[in-house]
Amino acid sequence: MTAQDIPTSATEADLEAELHAAIRVAFPLLPRANIRHQTQFSFKFGHAEISLDGLRPRYSARARADVILYLDEKPLAVLELKRKDIPLEAADGFQGLSYAKLLNPMPPLVVVSNGVETRYLETHGAKAWSPANRDELAFKALMDNATEVATGDLKLAVQNLMGTNPEVWMQAIRQATSANLNELTGDLADIGQPFARDFMIPRKATSEVIQLLSQRRLILVEGSSLVGKSNVLRELCELNAKNNTRAILYLETSSGASILQSVSDVLEDHLDWPITPREARSWLKKVSESDGPELVLAIDGLNNDDRELRKEIEDLSATKFGERLKLVVALDTSVASRIVITNGRSPSPIGRRAARVYVTLLNDEEFSEAARTFSENRLIFMRGAKLSREYRYPWVLRHVAADSLSSFAGQPTNTVLAPLPLLSIHLIEFARSRFDDIDLKRSFGKLAQAMLDETKDRTRHPALVTECIATFAIRRTTLLNHLTTQELETLSESGYLKQASHEASGTDICYVRQPALLASELAKLLKSEILSQAINDHASAAEWLTGTASRLPLGDVISAQALAEAATSEHGLQAGILLELMQTKPRKTSLSPGTVVSGHLPEIGYVKFRVISDTQIDILSDGRPRRVSFDEPIGTTYADHTAWLILSHLCSAQTEIWDEHGNGTRLESAILLQVSSSKMPLLPSFNTGPQLLTHELPDGSSIVCHRVGIVEPITQSILIFLQRDLEESVEWIKWALTKKSAAVVARIHIALSEIANMTEPRSGWAKSLLANYIIPEMKVFFPNNDGHFAQ
Repeated sequence: MTAQDIPTSATEADLEAELHAAIRVAFPLLPRANIRHQTQFSFKFGHAEISLDGLRPRYSARARADVILYLDEKPLAVLELKRKDIPLEAADGFQGLSYAKLLNPMPPLVVVSNGVETRYLETHGAKAWSPANRDELAFKALMDNATEVATGDLKLAVQNLMGTNPEVWMQAIRQATSANLNELTGDLADIGQPFARDFMIPRKATSEVIQLLSQRRLILVEGSSLVGKSNVLRELCELNAKNNTRAILYLETSSGASILQSVSDVLEDHLDWPITPREARSWLKKVSESDGPELVLAIDGLNNDDRELRKEIEDLSATKFGERLKLVVALDTSVASRIVITNGRSPSPIGRRAARVYVTLLNDEEFSEAARTFSENRLIFMRGAKLSREYRYPWVLRHVAADSLSSFAGQPTNTVLAPLPLLSIHLIEFARSRFDDIDLKRSFGKLAQAMLDETKDRTRHPALVTECIATFAIRRTTLLNHLTTQELETLSESGYLKQASHEASGTDICYVRQPALLASELAKLLKSEILSQAINDHASAAEWLTGTASRLPLGDVISAQALAEAATSEHGLQAGILLELMQTKPRKTSLSPGTVVSGHLPEIGYVKFRVISDTQIDILSDGRPRRVSFDEPIGTTYADHTAWLILSHLCSAQTEIWDEHGNGTRLESAILLQVSSSKMPLLPSFNTGPQLLTHELPDGSSIVCHRVGIVEPITQSILIFLQRDLEESVEWIKWALTKKSAAVVARIHIALSEIANMTEPRSGWAKSLLANYIIPEMKVFFPNNDGHFAQ
């Protein structure tokens, strides 16, 4: 704990004069030339380094200055200079004693003076020092006899400064928060860490929390799994890192520790201040009742409706604590919904006190912020990315950014990359490159088997089914069929599982915190099952695959990866199963009266409604229907599109299939042509984005407008396919044009338009094909839109 001499600018002349006068009064018999004072200093306790400007005490109306005095370059005393018009009090000197005990070498004396009255205290023992003569020999004897401070005195010194000096405790708290966040932060590609260094997407919820902190003492930050609640707390901490009126202590309680235990652990770990939870509560109360800055506890990882944690939140947010203590708690929506009410369904104390801030998928404004974050990392989104629902998940964007940046190796610093605008099987390939722990993969293999079991259970609550498809949730009872209780708890403590309770069904569930790794293990299981089933019955194998894919999160991507892996197995993938998938064409179906539709919307949750007529539906909530009328017909929906979505993703990989005679053939060019002929948009499942701009054709076809960009996986696969071999791609385009399909030409047009925005030689190649082949064909299909398609 060493005092460091920190350079400072010139101080005000009158304050310097007061200091010199006080020193002359306190040490009249010492040679003035042998005494110097240091106005800025720092000391350490634990891992925290505290820097103080003794000339500018911020939070005390009585203080004038705190300085260190040196005699012959040895620390002599800490001088507390008080204002002249205020008499000294009994408590004066406590802060100086605390400073002195934390410095090394330790000044043996603390002097308190208001310029008129002077008081001397021995650092060791904190008793008054009153020798017969205060001459140079007496002071030097005192310095020679100075000893190390006892452990109990050291704890008292820290406790005093943390409780009475905001300038000290604010720095200590911020450094503890920084250490906590750093422990959870890794490189962008280190997806095992919750936070990425130098990569953060600003969230609207953070601004709402900051605004509410001036009005409320308790704020709940709630949302479903993987929407970015923890990053809201991280952003809150970083935005307030230099706020003179507020310090934020970040606490992670996912390990099961109580709030007060977490506070005491942080203070001991980072400050070497061993205090009990009871003492931590007393410290919080003291800070809350002060006139200084406010302390905000940012509490993360509140997974379950833990009775003790609920009591702590009620206690800390009660009026027994002062206005200077505030709590921001991040938790799942299901937990929040339970703790804000009592068993009698009336508002609980938490419900009455708390402001609630909701974190959902990225909205358009937040996605624009994400695009700016990407551009700062030399990544530019293609057109269409803004409409990808998966790209509204922060975890997906991090994976995409990390995967893309890995391609920068060896590239010039001015190189800019454009990630694919939609999620693809590259997600699984990237996850496999990042996780090489065999035991972890084995555990996730068990999670994958449990999730497959979930897809087979038709007795699950409909709300649970739709949420599991959207959020990688698995019932705890199903998990325990494959994991021991200890294994489940270990995965939870390591951050790979997040235990919760499903609100609508009341079922205990676990959210998987590394979805890409789970997707990887699911693909392995699906591959084995496909190869097994395809031996005897291609039609049944294809039907099983599409059914399973429709009940899995990212099911079309996972199934495509499974097929790609099956194709690279020892005996390859038989052509029959792909032919079965190709023959399962998507179709439109009317929403006839009586049809019941259900689904999970991230911003709303579980939604269920019954069609009454072309313009009316009943929304079913709590068993009571609510009639909603529309000005226009509800329209149609799509069915049997999962098979072609799987094939759309499969075509992004080079896939070899085998016939019954053992002959291998590359078939993606034929699959691309077949799937791209779809007369309806082939959008990913659960796409709940804005209505797309489309062109309707006389034959009933509906194609996506080229201005929208790439929003269909099949168009993305065409983009990838065309760039593999430019010469072969020209022949494929000529072949495709012979089919006279507006849908095929339109999708090629969109893919080539994006390639035209790339660097040479691809850009010139694409522009030539557009001008010589595609635009003329588009004019034939859309004779009244020449200018539109030429843009």
